[in-house]
Formats: sequence, structure tokens, C-alpha cells
Amino acid sequence: MVETTRRKAVASIGGLMLISGCSDILGSDDDGDENGANGANGLDESDADDENGVSDDEPDPDEVAADDAENETAEDDTENETAANDTEDETDAELSTEEFVTQLETVYSGEVGDYDEDDTHGFLTLIAEEDTSTLELASDMDGILAVYSSYVESNNAPSQQLEGEVETTDGSQEVSEFAVETEWVEAYNRGELSEEELQDRVLETVEA
Repeated sequence: MVETTRRKAVASIGGLMLISGCSDILGSDDDGDENGANGANGLDESDADDENGVSDDEPDPDEVAADDAENETAEDDTENETAANDTEDETDAELSTEEFVTQLETVYSGEVGDYDEDDTHGFLTLIAEEDTSTLELASDMDGILAVYSSYVESNNAPSQQLEGEVETTDGSQEVSEFAVETEWVEAYNRGELSEEELQDRVLETVEA
């Protein structure tokens, strides 16, 4: 009787262990199914991103366009600043006496005969035809005054006046004389006189 009871107890314990083992196996399979499902979902999401053309490694096109626009603006600002500095350098550059004469030869329709100066006065001799009129001289005066304006601005010009004399080709006859007060040109450079007002003042000094 006792032996029979022990056998039943052992059988019961064995059955419980077998049931417990099956439960663990089934639980493990369920976890695997859940992980597999999650993995499948992960692949599906990745595939969806690829199909939509979206990748975590690729930059946003809008951000790239914004960066390009900022870079172009910065480059434009740099170019403008460089151009402004170049203009300032050209304005500040000193015009020597030789350069002044060279530029006069460029703008004058006739020939520059001679130029000399001291601290206060400049003496300019221009060569022209005998029948050169005041009107023709006036047309040349625009260029002459523009060059003298640059010369004055460079602080190398005579402090008081530029005296001009127009002679015939053979030098035998004086066609006319004119004078440019340096203070007129300084006022013009400061914007206090217009180009027309400056030219009128100079033409009023013309003596034929």
C-alpha cells in the first residue's frame, strides 16, 4: 500500500515537471514569434523609407538649398566689399605730375606742348590750330578739368592756380589763355560746385 502511494506521487511529480517544461518551450516560441514580427515590422518600415526616397544619411534638399543661398550671399558680399576697397584704393592713389600730363595728352584733342609748376602755380601750354574757336576749347575743357580735378584730389596740384596758354602749331601766335583756380576745383570735388558751374567759371577767364 505504501509502495503504491509512492509510485503515484513520483508519477504526479514527473507529470508536473513535463507540463512545466512544455510551458517553457511554448513561452519561448511565443517570444520568438513576437521578435520575428517586430523584425518584420522593422524591415517593412525601412523598405517604406527606401521606397519613399527618404534616407537618414541623405541631407534634406530644403536645407541644402538654404545653405547654398547663404554661401552665394556671402560670396556676393565679399565681392562687393573687394570692389569697394579697389575703388577706394584708386581714389586714394596719388597722381604724379608725369601722370597728370599723360592724362592731359589723352583727353586733349590737340597737343600738350609743355607743363611746368611750382608750389602755387601750374603753367600749361597747349598747341592748337590758328583758327581754334572758344567753343572748340570749351569742348576740350571738360576733359582738362576732369584730369585736373583728379590731380587736385591727389594733393599734388599747385595750391592756387593752373594757368593755360593755347598757341598755334608753329608757336608764333597765342590763340587764347585761361585760368583754373584750384579752390574752384576743390569746391567741385566737395560737391559744392557742379561740373557746369566749374566750366563756366573757367570759360569766363578765357582771353582770345
